[in-house]
Amino acid sequence: MTDITTTGGEAPPINDELARVHTRLAEMERINRNHLEDLTTIAEAIREEAESRDWCDEYGTFVDRLNDRTHGTWLEHCMASAEITFHVRVEGSGTRRDMDDFIDRIQSAIRSTVETEDNVDEVYIDY
Repeated sequence: MTDITTTGGEAPPINDELARVHTRLAEMERINRNHLEDLTTIAEAIREEAESRDWCDEYGTFVDRLNDRTHGTWLEHCMASAEITFHVRVEGSGTRRDMDDFIDRIQSAIRSTVETEDNVDEVYIDY
């Protein structure tokens, strides 16, 4: 075991050394947080620029390639809105009340399934 001593032949107080290590660790954590904030700001700015220039297709390819090469998923794909229409045909027989109940259950099932998605804003069902 190596003996750590000062020039006077005495070992440095352990509390002083721990305080220096703690101060250095706190500084490294601050620097790391700043770098993460900077990366987030840069990633958001790049995505917003791609959206404003309508480069989302090319940007999506770039994002996939870059994220595959990094330790984190730093870049997100462009946000897009779309309206999707589904046509469902159901045939059956019964009383009007049976059909109304059936339609209500179908609508409820569609809403509960689709609205669980984080990125769905609204669902309109027309019949």
